[in-house]
Amino acid sequence: MRLLFLFSTFAIYSVIGGLGNVDAADGQNSRYFNGNSSGFNSGGAFIMPELLLLRPYNTDPDGDSDSDTHDFKEALRLTIGYVSPTGFGFRGRWLDYDVNTPDADFTVQTVDGELFSTIEMGSRWLGTFSGGARWAEMTETEGDTLEDGYGLIVGAELQYMWSDSIALYSIARHSVLFGDSGNDDDLAVSATELQVGIQGQLALNCGGMVFGRAGVEAQNWNGYTNDDGETFGLFGTVFAVGYQR
Repeated sequence: MRLLFLFSTFAIYSVIGGLGNVDAADGQNSRYFNGNSSGFNSGGAFIMPELLLLRPYNTDPDGDSDSDTHDFKEALRLTIGYVSPTGFGFRGRWLDYDVNTPDADFTVQTVDGELFSTIEMGSRWLGTFSGGARWAEMTETEGDTLEDGYGLIVGAELQYMWSDSIALYSIARHSVLFGDSGNDDDLAVSATELQVGIQGQLALNCGGMVFGRAGVEAQNWNGYTNDDGETFGLFGTVFAVGYQR
């Protein structure tokens, strides 16, 4: 199922790629490149698959934790979108995280649709600000469930351009979702996601640009059960590669 999704997404990306093309062979645009929202001086379509290695943490209101036996498990996240030469664009993001062992059963799935804008904030700083909608479903070991959660998501990213090819970055996202627990109980859920890391990029002679990222990510989900104070967290590393046309 994941492979089918990825192949379908690449096909969609090829179509979106016809909307714009980046000629970055001379390296002029590398200074403004943003792997999250793509380089905005020339505009173009971009795609960024990510591999996350995350460990779940779950604490109930009584202070007990059932995360002691959980190991790091891979998750897939895929971002695809288009940015105009002015820095304004749109993107979609999909996350799939599934732990299924004798000791644990965690699943998190999210689908985001966002509008964003990238702006220069000085000679070496870039800022990307975004807002949109999110759908999410989530289950965990104790049987707590968020079904068909819908709501809003906002985000911000800062990049410090160390050089034309190296950047440091930080990302923050926050979403508020409304759904049910599977027992006809309404839920209001909030999720905060933080990521910091380093990014490298390279302009291609044939046009376009490739980039890679390595970082650390933390997520905190709150309110997904009827028990006040219960939270669910994910923590680990993230590796990404991407391409902009």
